[in-house]
Amino acid sequence: MHAAEGVLTSRMLERLIARGGLMLLYTHLGKIRRREEPFGPGTREALAGLARAYRDGRVLVTTTTRLLDHVRAMREVNLACRQEAGLLVIEARTPTGGDGLSFFVASGAPVRLRINGRDVANPLRGACGDRDCVAVPWPRLERGFRSPSA
Repeated sequence: MHAAEGVLTSRMLERLIARGGLMLLYTHLGKIRRREEPFGPGTREALAGLARAYRDGRVLVTTTTRLLDHVRAMREVNLACRQEAGLLVIEARTPTGGDGLSFFVASGAPVRLRINGRDVANPLRGACGDRDCVAVPWPRLERGFRSPSA
C-alpha cells in the first residue's frame, strides 16, 4: 500500500480543506509489484480525488520546497500599510518571493501591493472566505526539470 492510499482518504482531504491545513505527502513511487498496474485501486482513487480537488481549485498541489518557502514567508512577513493618493499601499518584506501570500482589505478599496520592494504586476483580488483580499499570484510550475540553482 502506498502512502496515498492509507493517508489521502476523501474524509481526510475534506478535513484538510475545511481547516485550511497544510500537508506533506511522501510516497516512494519506485516500489511497484506489477509494471502493467503500478498502483492498486485504492491508491488510484486517492490520487484521482486529489486531482479533482486541485482542478476544482479547492487544494494547491506543489513541491515540498515551495510549500516550505510559503510557510516561511507567512511566518516571517514584515508588513507596512499606508494611504497614498487614495490608494492602500501594502508593503511586505519576506525572506522568499512571497508567492501566494494574501492580505485582507476593505471591500472595493484600490490597492497597490509591493513585495520586497517590487510592485506585484497583477495581484489577485477576490474573496477569502467572507472577506475581500488581495494576493500575490502563485505561478504554475512548468513541466520538466529545473535545477534548484536556476
